[in-house]
Amino acid sequence: MARLKLTAQQVDQLWNTLQHPPLSLLGNEHRFRQPDGAYNNPMHPNLGRAGTPYARTVKPMTLTPMSLPDAGHVFDSVMSRREYRSHPNNVSSMLFYVASIIIHGE
Repeated sequence: MARLKLTAQQVDQLWNTLQHPPLSLLGNEHRFRQPDGAYNNPMHPNLGRAGTPYARTVKPMTLTPMSLPDAGHVFDSVMSRREYRSHPNNVSSMLFYVASIIIHGE
């Protein structure tokens, strides 16, 4: 019982320190993006939905390079940090961002 209470306190503390997306005023059915990508845009619910055609809506601002950069260099550039701040629960918030990508990505 104490184990469950301690775990719940740690999860609550971690959850309360993370940034959350703004609430939607369109109702609960539009609160989250659907597994197929629907309702990602409240004005156009089918935009980006699986099985729908994709069209670029904005002209690209930069040219696409002929070759892609080294993946290791991109990872080091994006994931490096100037200072280390330990979370009170010793859990990296990146875990939740990566889990979100894995769960909700296509």
